[in-house]
Amino acid sequence: MAALVLAGYCVVTALLWKQFWKTPDFRLRGTSGGREVFWDFLKNLALAGGFLALAFGASAAGWQGFVAHPLASSHPYAQSPTGGR
Repeated sequence: MAALVLAGYCVVTALLWKQFWKTPDFRLRGTSGGREVFWDFLKNLALAGGFLALAFGASAAGWQGFVAHPLASSHPYAQSPTGGR
C-alpha cells in the first residue's frame, strides 16, 4: 500500500510542480530551463513506475494478485517453478 501512495505522490508532484509545458523557452534551441523541468517531470514518472512495479510485481498477473490480496508481498526475487528468474 505504501508503494501505491508513493507512486500517486510522484504523479501528482510531476503534474502540479513540474509543468514544463508552461515554460516559454521549452521549444527554443540552446539552454532551456523548461527542458530541465521536463527531465524532472520524467524522473517523477519513472519513480512512480518503479513504485508500481514494487506494488504489483513484474508478472502480468500482478494486478489480479493485488486485488485478491492487497497486503500480500509480490515476492519479486522468488524463483519461478520452471527454474528461471
